[in-house]
Amino acid sequence: MMSEMDFSVDPDTLINVLIVVVGFLILYFFLLIRALVEMIRLDAPGVVIVFTYISLIPFPLLLILGILNLIIWYFVRQDLMARRASGT
Repeated sequence: MMSEMDFSVDPDTLINVLIVVVGFLILYFFLLIRALVEMIRLDAPGVVIVFTYISLIPFPLLLILGILNLIIWYFVRQDLMARRASGT
């Protein structure tokens, strides 16, 4: 006897999931581009800027890199702002 599995998807659920995923992607790209502009403005290290550009490619593993890049930028930004405030 063969066991058959039903892989049917409710269209309303699929639409809701797609709306949430698109919303997260829009938020991701908004935060990444805002961070990139700020990196250029604050003269951040080139490596951070390059990895941010690479993170703009919508590939799942690079999305993880982008999230990590935003976390790293949070700490690098604090250091750059402190250095800029001290005038060094």
